[in-house]
Amino acid sequence: MSNLDSSNQFYIPTKFEWVLFGLALLLILLLGCRFVDPLFLDGQLLPSMAGAFLPGAVCTLFKRPALAVHRMCFALGLLVFLVANGTIKPSEIAGALENWPWVALGIVILSLQILTGALRWVLLLTGQGIKLTFTTAVRLLTVGFFFNTFIPGSTGGDFYRIYKVAKEDKSLVAPVTTTVFLDRLLGLPTLLILAITGIWVNIDFIRTKNEFMNIAKGYGVFTIGCILFFAILFYSSFFLAERLRRCNFTTFIGRGFLKAVESIEVYKNNKSILVSVILVSIISHLSTFAAFLCFGKAVGIEGLHVSILLFLIFAGLVVNFIPLAPGGAGQGELAFAWIFGLASPGFPENAHRAAVMMLCYRLGLLVYGAIGGIMYGVSRQEILVEKNATPETDSAS
Repeated sequence: MSNLDSSNQFYIPTKFEWVLFGLALLLILLLGCRFVDPLFLDGQLLPSMAGAFLPGAVCTLFKRPALAVHRMCFALGLLVFLVANGTIKPSEIAGALENWPWVALGIVILSLQILTGALRWVLLLTGQGIKLTFTTAVRLLTVGFFFNTFIPGSTGGDFYRIYKVAKEDKSLVAPVTTTVFLDRLLGLPTLLILAITGIWVNIDFIRTKNEFMNIAKGYGVFTIGCILFFAILFYSSFFLAERLRRCNFTTFIGRGFLKAVESIEVYKNNKSILVSVILVSIISHLSTFAAFLCFGKAVGIEGLHVSILLFLIFAGLVVNFIPLAPGGAGQGELAFAWIFGLASPGFPENAHRAAVMMLCYRLGLLVYGAIGGIMYGVSRQEILVEKNATPETDSAS
């Protein structure tokens, strides 16, 4: 049923939209109570969220896309909360800036994200029979950082890569999209491998806190689920793809699963590429860990062994990568402050410094996003792509 009345002049919100708008008004009312009683919900997250969802609710009422607005305002509300309750302290930010050589070193190390990402993508393209130079891949990924950092959403850089490589030859759209999809897909298991490794080497420390045990159990369940998912996906891709194509899926989930199966089926005779991509992804995540160690030096994290930092940093990064706020802004700082504060009760400043450590990481992303924006503005170099008749095969397979 249409949400437009018979005169086709006014948009009639759905029940869900009215509930969303009512929730925003309720949050505004709760925030207003703070002016009457400053201690009302003092230090709680709810007041900072009061105005966060209002712009998105208004967009929804006027039939405008609201998801990106909700995500940006959610991030802003979290950051306002962290500043308001003193989790993010200007003094700690100033302290990190005083130790700028460590911050600069961490930002330089973050460049390995782009370099390893380019290598990973070139490998995946090779499996599709597409040849792209490493320098071109680096340039496209750097520009992709610009789109992912400064434009709402987290996939703008992916669409840019697909467009630039396939714009001269439309037949490349499907295989290039496949490589970008796999690039995203294979990043999750490598992150979980390192997170589980951090749990394994610190199991005695984790047992001292029920909260850490709950985190470990949660990651364990999630990892088992991912193992089952990837086992089914790869088994279907290598052995059942032809049968699945005859099933004629009609649901969105079924068609999506079939596309994923067909994407991986291309690498059936060249499994070494997928193994190489996973190894490169591990190196990429370890470089991120090294960058965080530098940021930790800059902010002055105290009393925590590097092995414990392996657990804490990757546990916080897993939360940061949950696609709620753009780039995990706000939620990453909140997670780092909570988990570092819990891990070092004898060093209460670690919670504030861990939040600033995540801000240093975001600064690095902004730097490379800005570099990508400059490259996008000044570079008009054509993309040279070679397409083989058939994807390369691994004779050893």
